[in-house]
Amino acid sequence: MLNRSGTYWDAVPDSFVAALHLNPFTIMNIQENTQLVQQGYALFLKGDIPNLLNTYSDEIEFVFSGNPEVNPISGTFRGKEQVRNIFAIINDNIKFETFEPREFIAQGDKVVVLGHDRGTTKVAGESFEQDWVHVLTVQNGKITRLQGFLDHSHDVRLYKGVMQEAH
Repeated sequence: MLNRSGTYWDAVPDSFVAALHLNPFTIMNIQENTQLVQQGYALFLKGDIPNLLNTYSDEIEFVFSGNPEVNPISGTFRGKEQVRNIFAIINDNIKFETFEPREFIAQGDKVVVLGHDRGTTKVAGESFEQDWVHVLTVQNGKITRLQGFLDHSHDVRLYKGVMQEAH
């Protein structure tokens, strides 16, 4: 029996409470997952997309919030080829002054990254600054999913030239 006397935990079964405690293997996986994700951001910042893609599984899925009719990187993209295309769109259309993954929070197979960026769009010449959140899933030593949440309030202004060229 776990020592929990005198707390509201008294009513919770021991097996459930024991499951909440992380074992060393879980802690190691969390550290490895965080290091893999940090490595990925370092590769992105260097512009090393081929090696960045090597950190992803073949079935990688990117999901970015927003309206795909307004923002070319909104939507769901599957596989390394589609993800490579997303990086090409970003490179062709955005000039970052800063791109900062600021905080990494890991639990289980998830790593949440809180970040900030500032830059201009190349076609429209419009500036932006925003905070963002990426939720990455890591399985078997590879990143299998990235879900991004951004501020889309300025998408129409930022991508007006890009989307006109696409249509």
